[in-house]
Amino acid sequence: VCVRGERMSVLVTGGTGTLGHHLLGLITHSRGEPTSFASLDPIHHRFHSHVRYVNGNLLNYQQVASLLQELRPTQIYHLASQSSVGLSQKEPLETLNTNILGTQNLLEAVRRTVPECRLLLLSSSDVYGPGEGQLDTIRIESDPFRPISPYASSKACMEIIGLQYQRAFGLHVTIVRPF
Repeated sequence: VCVRGERMSVLVTGGTGTLGHHLLGLITHSRGEPTSFASLDPIHHRFHSHVRYVNGNLLNYQQVASLLQELRPTQIYHLASQSSVGLSQKEPLETLNTNILGTQNLLEAVRRTVPECRLLLLSSSDVYGPGEGQLDTIRIESDPFRPISPYASSKACMEIIGLQYQRAFGLHVTIVRPF
């Protein structure tokens, strides 16, 4: 969180996806230049003129580290992932690589270049597994992981890696599990 009037540099991984598009639309240029880092260009109707779009791949550590060195972000919203449960069943290796190794590369690059940066890691309620029935299971953060798909397993692993970097290196990592 920034002090009033302080300029910040915000990086959104996966900024060309649906959630990234909405988040980037809320970040104003007046407080700093928001940057999207994604493997795809934005769809025409999802383009924001105040955003800098950078194409790249989180699996390429040098690309990630170079971008962080250049931007020196104060905040990172890590939204990039392979987020389809169905696709994760068909292509589990791609899902695990993207979601786990991509996060590992990002955290390591942050540790080496901008350790004071604040990171938000987007996990998923899928890490809890299925509930007993629709809307009748209340979850708390200490509930155990019970993933039933490669996607859910990758998000559980991403959380563990994020907590490791928080505890071992003092990185400012926040994890959210949307439902």
